[in-house]
Amino acid sequence: MVRVSVPGKLFLAGEYAIVEPAHSAVLVAVDRFLTVELTATDGEASGGEGLGGEELGGVVESSEYGANPLKWHHTKKAAADTTAAAVEFLGERRDYVTAALQTCEKLRAERGISPRGYDLTITSKLNGDNGDKLGLGSSGAVVVAIVAALSEHYGMGLSTAERFKVALLAAAQISPQGSGGDIAASTLGGWIHYRSPDRRQVLEDYATGSVSAALSSRGWHGSAAYSLPAPKQTHLLVGWTKAPALTDKLVANLQQRTPRNSPVYADFLTTSEHAVTELVTGIVTDNGEQISGAIELARQNLATLSDAAAITIETPALQQMRELAAAVGVAAKTSGAGGGDCAIALPADPAKHDAVAAAWQRANISVLDLSVAGATDGAGQIGSGESFEL
Repeated sequence: MVRVSVPGKLFLAGEYAIVEPAHSAVLVAVDRFLTVELTATDGEASGGEGLGGEELGGVVESSEYGANPLKWHHTKKAAADTTAAAVEFLGERRDYVTAALQTCEKLRAERGISPRGYDLTITSKLNGDNGDKLGLGSSGAVVVAIVAALSEHYGMGLSTAERFKVALLAAAQISPQGSGGDIAASTLGGWIHYRSPDRRQVLEDYATGSVSAALSSRGWHGSAAYSLPAPKQTHLLVGWTKAPALTDKLVANLQQRTPRNSPVYADFLTTSEHAVTELVTGIVTDNGEQISGAIELARQNLATLSDAAAITIETPALQQMRELAAAVGVAAKTSGAGGGDCAIALPADPAKHDAVAAAWQRANISVLDLSVAGATDGAGQIGSGESFEL
């Protein structure tokens, strides 16, 4: 059996700008995990009836699927035609799991590796106790974990950068708007400075060729993910709005209402890069004051964008969290696209951390028990601790 656990993520700065190629964000991996267990099977797909019996296959069990696990089987098409599906699924389901399986299996076929049967069991701690979405990147995490599990299962020996690229390629087929920041955080762990690729170019190359061709796309040029040293004097604080955010819808609305060639959007991108640079410098130098200033600059920049595009990034619940933190002298902001999910703060003073947490709790705001899931320290349990440029 192969078992892979990957952490969730939170954005600290760079939201919205990061969807543009070669723009940057800072994220952290958090110590809630999604786990994929792969069990090799022999003979026909363990899903049995309804799979067609062409090749080996299996089932995928997950709380998302309930009592109806995903059934899949290999096809004979991909070996002769790189544009053909390598696996097929019972029913019309199309999601991050099917995209990850399809992409990995196509790569396996392209490399001349014989197909094998297996079952997958997915267990996630990235949602709340009642299954509520917390905004911790479960979609990206499940793709990262499946890619890592299949790389090991088939002995493909994918490098950290290759696993990132395969996972992002798979996720982009479901959500082309996604930046890949969540995938970088789940792949590397720790504190991450991430620069996004041109996903549209990557998908175009994938549509006209193979997975291998897409992995060599010029769309990756300029993309990078750097592991940052963990600042010793900064404490992650996360409040949850109890309302999910619809990231793809918010990004799409923004792009419809704020043309990419507009002066407002150009100014937003410039200021976002400045805030990210300031935050990275503050993290590297362990400068709490600079970190706080960068968080506030990023928040103000998002507020300006929100006003210009007439979209709600900071909901009333997020505004309340920010104002309660500000009353204690701590900068706080939305994490991710806003419109719900979480707010974050990075106070350097433990007393201020506790004061903000107490203020949030008095206001009936959920304070999530989260810490940064550090990169591997040699035990190899979390992320890779590596950096890569593409």
